[in-house]
Amino acid sequence: MRNVGTCLIILVSFLLGSCVREPLIGEVFDIAELQSEFEWVTLKSGKEEGFLEPLMKFEVYRTTEQSFKQIQNHLSGHLKRIEPGYYLNNEFDDFLMGNGLKVLNANSSMISSNPFDDHYRVYFLSDSQTIAILWIN
Repeated sequence: MRNVGTCLIILVSFLLGSCVREPLIGEVFDIAELQSEFEWVTLKSGKEEGFLEPLMKFEVYRTTEQSFKQIQNHLSGHLKRIEPGYYLNNEFDDFLMGNGLKVLNANSSMISSNPFDDHYRVYFLSDSQTIAILWIN
C-alpha cells in the first residue's frame, strides 16, 4: 500500500510540473535570443478554446517605456510580415477598447523558431508600455 501511495505522489507531482509553462513573453525572448532582464507585470491573459486544445492563448504585459523601446528595437528584426496581421479575439479586443489602446504593428508581428513550430504574434500597443503576445495553434 505504501508503494502505491508513493507512486501516486510521484505521478501527481509530474502532472503538476508538466502543466507549468513559461510565460509567452519568455518563449518569444527565447526565439529572438533576447536576455530576459526586463521586468514586467502581467495585466491579462486568456485563451480561445478549441476541440482538443486551445486555438490561441494571449498574455498582455506592462513594462517601462525604456524597456518597451528596447524590446521593440530588438524584436523588430525578428518579426515577420503576415496578412492578415491582426488576430481577432473578442476578449483581447475588449481589453484594448476598455483601455483605449491600439496595436502599432499588426502587419509585422509574427515570430516563430521555424515554419513548423509554434507561431506567436507580438503586438506593441499605443501607450508605449504595453506588449501583447498571442500564441496561435
